Amino acid sequence: MRKTLSAILILALILALLPVAFADFEPVEGTPYGIPLFETIDDIDFNAVSGGHSTRRLLDLVDNFEVKQDLSQDAQGQKMNMLIDDYYFLDDGQYVNYSEQTDKQYNMTSYQIFLYDKDDPYYYVKFPGGRNKFPAQAEYIDRMLDNTMVPFNTEYFDIDMKSAEEVDGLWVYQFDMTQRTDLDPAPEVTVTFTDCSLTLDPETSLIRGFAYHQVSDYADMVVSAEVNYNVDKEPDYTIKY
Repeated sequence: MRKTLSAILILALILALLPVAFADFEPVEGTPYGIPLFETIDDIDFNAVSGGHSTRRLLDLVDNFEVKQDLSQDAQGQKMNMLIDDYYFLDDGQYVNYSEQTDKQYNMTSYQIFLYDKDDPYYYVKFPGGRNKFPAQAEYIDRMLDNTMVPFNTEYFDIDMKSAEEVDGLWVYQFDMTQRTDLDPAPEVTVTFTDCSLTLDPETSLIRGFAYHQVSDYADMVVSAEVNYNVDKEPDYTIKY
C-alpha cells in the first residue's frame, strides 16, 4: 500500500517543485474552454494548452474529469506497475480527487480520496484489509490545484518535436523535452522527459491523452494516460468517513 501511495506523492512532489505558475493562465474569449484553438496542427502552443488544463480551472468548466493512467515507476529501489483511475470533482465548493489504483502484479485495488483541504491535508486510503491516511504538504495544495495535468512547458523545457499527425480526428504529437540550463532561479529538481506524446481535440483544444518517460532526482517513471470529461462517476467519501 505504501508503494502505491509513493507513486502519487512523488509525482505530486515533482510537479509542485517545478517552477510552473499556471495560475496566471489567461483564458481566450470565443473558445469552448478558454484554451486557444489552432488553425493547423503545426500551430500548437504547448504552454497555452498545458496552462489551460489545471485542476482548478477545468473544474470551473466541466462537471468532472478523469485521467486513466498506466504507470510504471522505479523509486529508491522500489518498482511498481499500476493502473490508476483519477477522478476530479468540484463538490459544493470543495475540490476532490477520488482515485482507484490497481497493482498489476498483485491485482489488488486500493481507493484514495484527497480533498485539497489545508486544514485536513491527508490522503485517505482504503485497501484490502484496512484503511490508513498519509500526510500531504499543506503549503503545496494551491500549487497542486493550479498545476497542469501535463508538465509540457517550453518556458522551462526545450522541446524536440518528432512528429505531428492527425489520427481519427485528433491531433497527436510525439516529442522529447530537456530541462533548460539557463533558468534563474534553478529548479529544485532535475527532470528529463523522453517518449512524450500529447493527444488534442482540435475542436476544443482539450487534452484527450498524454504519455512520457520521466527521469528525476526522485524516480524513473513511465506514464501513459487517456483523459475523459463529464464522466458518470461520483467521489466515494466513505473512504475517509
